[in-house]
Amino acid sequence: GLSHSQSTHTTTTRSPQQNTSVSSFQFPIPFAPASHQSRIDVIHIIFPRVHQQDSHTLSPIRSVNQHSSILLIIFYCHFFVLRHLSGFIHFVTNTMKLPTPTPITHTFKFAETIAPPQKGPLNLTIVGCGNRGSNYAHFAMEYPQKCAIVCICEPRTPVRDRMKQKFAKTLKRDFADWRDMLKEMPEIDKEANIMNPKHAVVIALQDKYHKECAVEFAKRGYHILLEKPMAVTEEDCIAIHRHVKEAGVQLCVGHVLRYTPITQKVKQLISDGAIGKLAHIQHLEPVGWFHHAHSYVRGAWSREEESSFLLMTKSCHDIDWLTYVTGKKCVQVSSFGGLTHFNKQNQPKGAGERCLDCPSHIENNCPYSAKKIYLEPVEKLGHQGWPVNVIVENGELPDIENVTDALRTGPYGRCVYSHDNNVCDTQTVQLQYEGGVFVSFSLTAFSWDVCTRKTRIFGSKGEIEVYDDRIEYKNFLSMEHHIFKPEPIETELTNHAYADFYLMQSFVDSLNENDPLLLSSNADETLYTHRLVFAAERARLENEIVKL
Repeated sequence: GLSHSQSTHTTTTRSPQQNTSVSSFQFPIPFAPASHQSRIDVIHIIFPRVHQQDSHTLSPIRSVNQHSSILLIIFYCHFFVLRHLSGFIHFVTNTMKLPTPTPITHTFKFAETIAPPQKGPLNLTIVGCGNRGSNYAHFAMEYPQKCAIVCICEPRTPVRDRMKQKFAKTLKRDFADWRDMLKEMPEIDKEANIMNPKHAVVIALQDKYHKECAVEFAKRGYHILLEKPMAVTEEDCIAIHRHVKEAGVQLCVGHVLRYTPITQKVKQLISDGAIGKLAHIQHLEPVGWFHHAHSYVRGAWSREEESSFLLMTKSCHDIDWLTYVTGKKCVQVSSFGGLTHFNKQNQPKGAGERCLDCPSHIENNCPYSAKKIYLEPVEKLGHQGWPVNVIVENGELPDIENVTDALRTGPYGRCVYSHDNNVCDTQTVQLQYEGGVFVSFSLTAFSWDVCTRKTRIFGSKGEIEVYDDRIEYKNFLSMEHHIFKPEPIETELTNHAYADFYLMQSFVDSLNENDPLLLSSNADETLYTHRLVFAAERARLENEIVKL
């Protein structure tokens, strides 16, 4: 509090016309313990000294003194309350904390794998043997009793040759163009496993070729696993849906996130009412700084005209997953985002058009340098996998020589700030679902994590946190904290937290067992969530809320 014994009073002269009285008061530090003797000068209030002969100024000056006294009282009360209130807050926060429950860890098992069919393995044809196509095909190496690769199509000779060698035991034919292959499919069917007449096609071409290829194979009666996105325009998605329905074939789109044990457990917890009424979901997809530079600035998905917009090419996964776990229809959607960083305005002064030509003092300080992302991993570690295996256009295995050549001549060696990219690097989407469920989705290029999604789900009685390897569930009523972890499985298909494996397992088993219910990312579901993605992008471009 204020101590008069600690105050001082001095007089100074400002001018011959006006003298002033200066009072300096010392207050104790408001958040210090009572025993603390430190004081702080906090205010200097100037009082005019009144000359009795200035009777015409007496009344206003008296008013000023009265107001100053009131101000002093207010200041004193303010510090008094703060000091004692801080002690009360300290008491509450340190003695009345909610108990922190010890997490209870559970392991759970996904549905048992269906036994291989007695009629022999399902015939599979792979159209496009890049990263996604080769991943899906690898399932046949691990489960040869369930499916067999009988035909492949890949325009790059070195890649096609490696696939021919890998699947030599079952492969009947190989092609460089899927249109040529389509003409020969009746003959390929005769050469394949005649014990199992079913023949399915995995289409993993570039996005802009999905519609034509999927429609042609559907017309000829082939079941289809189509890599996401379904297609690059809404009209093309509708056309694919119509043709597979007319042909009576199964379509499964590669929304792999639906098929993981983690997703199935989350959906069960929500539907069982474990968190009460579902209220809100926060979902983040961190693309990863080098992944975005590789795929969406320098790579095949960098321009909307060549593929589609970022929300479709990268995050139709996520909008689909959010719709799946809520189990509800979307009512309205809005979105914001843009190309905020990877443009000419942000290029450092003096930077080269190619990273190999960039001055060292600039290149050394650029996390997006092509030398760092591609060349150094090959030089120092002998790395030959993704993403460096993408940049050698003829499909050869990467080495220092061909990677250096690719950086000097190809798109992957160009400066990220002088490219012709035009898709977003940051975007948010807000969705309102039936029953007052609100969802916020964020997509960013600027993250350390690469595609390791993070989700928080809030309900009236609890909350769920979702990670790639576990679920954390907290119950408001019981004050329990549960951690659910799926049992590990043996597979090399580890992408998307083993989701590639579970998708292929569901696709193959559904055809072998004639059970379409095993495919949740079917034609109807996928068309609905893709149209939701198109609506979100429309909302961003037109700066409006789109009602559905």
